[in-house]
Amino acid sequence: MLGICAITDKRTGKVFCPLQNVEVRAVIDRALAEVTLTQNYTNASAGNIDAVYTFPLPHGAEVTGFKVKIGGNEINGEFRDKETEHSQSHKRQK
Repeated sequence: MLGICAITDKRTGKVFCPLQNVEVRAVIDRALAEVTLTQNYTNASAGNIDAVYTFPLPHGAEVTGFKVKIGGNEINGEFRDKETEHSQSHKRQK
């Protein structure tokens, strides 16, 4: 699991925030599982970064929530499929 997740620089793809540790909690009920994953990263750069978080999912899996804690701030994440993100990114560049 440690090698598949990454926080990378949006422009270069270089990994900026090494994964420090992972905690997994799961509740399994027959064919369904509710899994809470806590990952701790450290920003190794001297300042702020414009980053992309990637987390591949197995077929049939869904993400139902995403929350980021940075210092004392908490941010709820947005989900976009690749096609929607590509379209919106292209519009922002114009």
